[in-house]
Amino acid sequence: MAKTSFWVSICLTLAAFIVLQYINIGENVVVTKTGIEKIPRIIDELSATDVTLDDAVVKELDPDVYLFRNYQSRHGRIINVYIGYYGTSKGGKSNHNPDACYPGAGWSILSEEVAELLVEHEGARRRIRRNLMRVKKGDNIQLVYHWYQTMRDTVITSGFQQNINRFTNMLIYHRNDGAFIRVSSSIGESEVETQKEIERFIRHLFPLLVQYWPEEEG
Repeated sequence: MAKTSFWVSICLTLAAFIVLQYINIGENVVVTKTGIEKIPRIIDELSATDVTLDDAVVKELDPDVYLFRNYQSRHGRIINVYIGYYGTSKGGKSNHNPDACYPGAGWSILSEEVAELLVEHEGARRRIRRNLMRVKKGDNIQLVYHWYQTMRDTVITSGFQQNINRFTNMLIYHRNDGAFIRVSSSIGESEVETQKEIERFIRHLFPLLVQYWPEEEG
């Protein structure tokens, strides 16, 4: 059964690419209102400082709008947040991913897994799955959470899932905008405590992503 599902998914993905080559669904959809950059600068009592990205990096990533900040707690914990939003006209995603970017920047990937987190949204609790990496560069070891988000509150952990989701959104909604989100922090004295602090932050960040999601028209 698992093998059958795998090949069905492969066929659907191939069909998606073939169909999208011959139709122009969503080609005139444009971002009319951004909101990501307006996410509050204080989240769960952590205060933000904007981090400047080099123009060459911004050009390479090519988002419609992005946010890059360090949120610091009163105890000195720094949680780094990057959010890059891509509208329908840009295919809803970046061509870069942490599996390639971290090694390219000199980081070693120590481990990778998919972790679940319980969040509250619109008065209901739901579980979201996010990728979790442990990376190391010199003496610095970090926990890195990352995921794709689309349709405001749909969370996706893999590029394969994203392709299926993009195809479905194009056919049904005529749009396939999305965002890449990365939340990371250096491991302190306790990895368990570091993980708890990051996950607590993500619980507060998730509904803000939904609230400040950009708008498109076309």
